[in-house]
Amino acid sequence: MKPSNRMIVYLWFPMIWAMVLVVFAAHSVSASSKRSMRSSVARLPCWWRVETANFTIYSFGTKPLDAAVAGRCEAMRSALARDWLGAASGEPWRPKCDLVLHNSVAGYLAAVGGGSAHTVGACSIEVVGTTTTVRRIDLRTDVPHWIDNLPHELTHMLMDSRLTSADLPRWID
Repeated sequence: MKPSNRMIVYLWFPMIWAMVLVVFAAHSVSASSKRSMRSSVARLPCWWRVETANFTIYSFGTKPLDAAVAGRCEAMRSALARDWLGAASGEPWRPKCDLVLHNSVAGYLAAVGGGSAHTVGACSIEVVGTTTTVRRIDLRTDVPHWIDNLPHELTHMLMDSRLTSADLPRWID
């Protein structure tokens, strides 16, 4: 006796449903194990960005930069402006200063060049005509008290914002 089409459907229908259930069960087990793995595995390092009135701060690590560090950068800028220029910080920097925090010597040297192997901070200022187009500070954070190196680099930025490069004494530049 030759099986009819109806008989084939009746035989295959339960097997198809069984396969669908197996696939869904496997997917839900896989998803729940991924969730538990995510919570137990450390987060991979990545670049984080924090914006303030005068800075865009980039840091590399497993968690974002502490907001207190961003506040401290702004406070240092204001204090140095008062000390060096005799005035409050004045107008916000446009463009903002990119502050890049490197957690390794290799990352720092890749950004600023091999000639900076014995430094912990570097400042870059680009001026077109009389307009500052780039403000950037690179700091190594793998050294103790790394933030204590920021005032030196900020002094370069403040002097640039007040003086033209032709006016800068060599010891400031």
